[in-house]
Amino acid sequence: MYILMEVQIFADGGISTPCYAYSDQHRAEQKYHSILSAAAVSVLPRHTCFMLLDNGRVIKSESYEHPIEPGPEPEQEAESEGE
Repeated sequence: MYILMEVQIFADGGISTPCYAYSDQHRAEQKYHSILSAAAVSVLPRHTCFMLLDNGRVIKSESYEHPIEPGPEPEQEAESEGE
């Protein structure tokens, strides 16, 4: 049995770990690459996929990091309209 675990790290520190199971290695590979295809362009700070055997052995893994760039500082309001 092949198990794919997707790890999605959100900007607020939250995490999601969808898992998928396949008995066929080729179908598992297809899903692995599908996940990584989405992860490559993801807006998440970190998006990872692991391909495991059901005994826990990691066959492969890959991760994409998309650092969050700070937004512009909010403009300070004028202290008074006449200035």
